[in-house]
Amino acid sequence: MKLKYLAMTGGGALLGAALVMSIGIRAEEGPTVDAPETWQVAANTTNSKQPAISMEEVIRRMEEKYNGTVTEIELDREWSGDVYEVEIRTGDGYEWDVEVDAETSEILEEKRERDD
Repeated sequence: MKLKYLAMTGGGALLGAALVMSIGIRAEEGPTVDAPETWQVAANTTNSKQPAISMEEVIRRMEEKYNGTVTEIELDREWSGDVYEVEIRTGDGYEWDVEVDAETSEILEEKRERDD
């Protein structure tokens, strides 16, 4: 009987120790974040610098390139950098939606639609 009691308490102690170690390991790991470090930095900083290319310069370049009139422009501050979103109407009945990098003036995306 004594041997049976020791086996039961010994097994319980081992199980308890394993449980405590398991919980202890999990507590030491701490929370995890799946976002890249650059996103975390961007979310925690304020980007107050002015873009390299002014809004007026972007308007001038877009009207010249597309031979139209800029009807809307917006500076969008994204984690990857500043982007101008520009809407241009042309005389031939089209509307262009253009994204322009505010640092390099590179056209990142352009889409043409029939202006109705």
